Amino acid sequence: MGNCGMIAGAFSSTSGKADSVLTTKGDLATYSTTRIREAVGTNNKTLMADSAQATGIKWADSSTSTLTTAGDLLVASGANTLSRLARGSDNYILKMNGTSLNWEAETESGKLELIEHYEEASATNDAKTFTFDADLTDDYGCVFLLASYFGLNGELFVTINNVSTGVYAQGGFGMGGNRTDSGENELSINHDTTVGDTKTSCLSIYGNSADGRLNGFWTEQASLTSFESGGFYMGSQQSGTISSIEVTTSANTWAQGSTFDVYGWKI
Repeated sequence: MGNCGMIAGAFSSTSGKADSVLTTKGDLATYSTTRIREAVGTNNKTLMADSAQATGIKWADSSTSTLTTAGDLLVASGANTLSRLARGSDNYILKMNGTSLNWEAETESGKLELIEHYEEASATNDAKTFTFDADLTDDYGCVFLLASYFGLNGELFVTINNVSTGVYAQGGFGMGGNRTDSGENELSINHDTTVGDTKTSCLSIYGNSADGRLNGFWTEQASLTSFESGGFYMGSQQSGTISSIEVTTSANTWAQGSTFDVYGWKI
């Protein structure tokens, strides 16, 4: 009988057992130098080993606790660090930017895009300036000015970036030499002066791969009589940027219905 009492006493003691340290639903018993309590973690946290902790374990972020919205992505913002990348806008694509991921608007390379359109409605204007908020060469490998005009008995002048010196052009009837005369607005596209002819000109502008300065080609077709072409180069003081394109004429006005369009070839 005495032995039974000793055994019962042993089982009734709680000294050093798990229930001597556990106090709350979800608590865990772990061990450092003695048995200790690891308090229950926050909802959706996960249990991880961590030797730096007194208990040797810790509650840490999980994919469930990090992601909050449908479409979120789980990414690493650092070594062993979970982060949430919120879902992107419709039609955005995921791109690496240095060491981070970002959603960016999708761009289509190799696509011709209309940047700006102008049509002469009243036959009272003789100039049009296209002004751009950002440098077009950042987004486009080549920029095109397409002009279709008629009833014009004068030259078509083009000024890029409001530059009045150091533009060289060559080729075609009336073209050649150093175009530094500001009266000619640096780039003069000559054409047949027969009134009534429809003229179509295309000016292609791009950066020189060797030095980044602007250069390009132009062509003009006068529907009844002639075809002309040539090239141009902006001098050493000019960087390869495009902030504005001005079109003017030596005639009195553009004919009503004349159109001028700026396109960019997406890179």
